[in-house]
Amino acid sequence: MPPDRLLLILRKITAATLFVLMAISASVWLPIRQFPIAPVLNSLPALPDTVCYLVYASLMLLLGLITFSKQTAKYILVFCLLFWAYSLFDYTRIQVYYLQFSLMLAGVGLAEYIKEKKLDDNPEEVLNGFRLFFVFCYIWSGVYKLNGAFYHSVMPWFLEPITHLLGISDVPDWVGETVAIIELLGGVFLLIPQSRKLGVAIVVSIHLFIFGCIGPLGHNWNVITWPWNVAMSVIVLLLFWNFTAYAWGKWHLNISTAFKLFVVVFAGLMPSLYSQGKWDSSFSFNLYSGTSKSGVIFLTEPEIAQLPANLQQYILKQPGSTGQRYIDLTYWGYGDLKVLPYPEERAFRKMHRNFSRTFYNKENVGILYMYSHYDVWLESQKK
Repeated sequence: MPPDRLLLILRKITAATLFVLMAISASVWLPIRQFPIAPVLNSLPALPDTVCYLVYASLMLLLGLITFSKQTAKYILVFCLLFWAYSLFDYTRIQVYYLQFSLMLAGVGLAEYIKEKKLDDNPEEVLNGFRLFFVFCYIWSGVYKLNGAFYHSVMPWFLEPITHLLGISDVPDWVGETVAIIELLGGVFLLIPQSRKLGVAIVVSIHLFIFGCIGPLGHNWNVITWPWNVAMSVIVLLLFWNFTAYAWGKWHLNISTAFKLFVVVFAGLMPSLYSQGKWDSSFSFNLYSGTSKSGVIFLTEPEIAQLPANLQQYILKQPGSTGQRYIDLTYWGYGDLKVLPYPEERAFRKMHRNFSRTFYNKENVGILYMYSHYDVWLESQKK
């Protein structure tokens, strides 16, 4: 497929999918939520409701124009600047799928700019930047699943729709380890022509597996990732299936090479710092690994009684003799916003502070506790 045609198709898929994701998670972007805002910078003010509605409507309109217009470089530039600026007002807006698709839109806009200005550059190299991004995504996602939490908790939970059907009560650790290694190898195989189609088959199968396990026929959970997994499968097929060159492409002193270099640094090198606590989980493709941060706020019974009735469903009870009760920020965030909160300690601290201000008019109510192991909630834990 000619690069111009492929870029056009990718632009439409990316913009349309981002539109769907932002529609599903409208509460993240609009003042129709109870879950606390957590601005990236403390100096950022609370935006008036009217501004929030105006920004959201503008973003959705821009995505429509990007999907259906012919010349979209200017629309993409405005969208990306507005999108990234608005995201700074709440950590929960910084999700891996928003990040990935907004970055792809920026790349498409860059390619269109190169073509419009007739620069001595090759838009094909922007596509190679996309390819490198996907390669690093699967490699790092596989690497960070190589841990006991994924083997013991996440993988058995993922497989429950299958194991319950087959009457299997125990999932050995080697299953999770094998899945992690296969995902890692899928990314490596995408990198070179000789193994590329095998890599495509692996990563598309992984997305279908994820969709099957958490989709409507499985856990029926995390709905916003359903269109993301479908779109990822289609994009991988478009980018890699009939591509016969090396994914790193050619390197020259031009704009497209600068884009590729950014991808290599941001998606290829920086995620290595996550294990040292120097790079965020969402930017490291640390997905469903069982190691991302979660936060809970332990509350006294009188404090719990002051919360609105519709928040009582998010109050959980600690197992064991203590029976302490708490509100789980991850559980609450998913229930209210349809997305999981930003899994970093500094974000949870800001959520705790704004929770205290909103519901108690105080700076610090309850005890915030953060932990590194992500537990999937059972229905029996809700009360």
